[in-house]
Amino acid sequence: MPRLLRSARTPTWLGHGSDRAGTARERPVGPEEILVDLRRRFSLDGDRLILAGRGTGGDVAWDFACGHPDEFAGLVSLSGLPVNYATRYTSNFAALPVLSLHGGLNMQRAGTMYAEFSKLCAKKCDAIHIVYPARGGESFASDVPFI
Repeated sequence: MPRLLRSARTPTWLGHGSDRAGTARERPVGPEEILVDLRRRFSLDGDRLILAGRGTGGDVAWDFACGHPDEFAGLVSLSGLPVNYATRYTSNFAALPVLSLHGGLNMQRAGTMYAEFSKLCAKKCDAIHIVYPARGGESFASDVPFI
């Protein structure tokens, strides 16, 4: 049975437009630090570790997976978009299976993903993009057992 692991150090969102640098205690914790913390506290097998995110978390998952494709067995993005590095480093996904789900009612995100998946397919990446026509940006809770 798969387990969901959470780090004791979870990210802190300072919000858009926050101009405070923050102290070490207030600053956001990056995904790298969370992964290091999880690897230190648990015996993690990178060949069985799936990176997943929803919405903005899915955006972050795309970028983090792009920079660390050898750390994970796959990427699952629920309504997430490759917005920064992932759009420029498509070749990093050659060895990382990707599953992306979007709702067709949220056509802006689904349309953007069509362009990105065209690039992934051109590079022969192992990627699946599912668009549910009558659904919007949601958690896709009913699909979690399938995933």
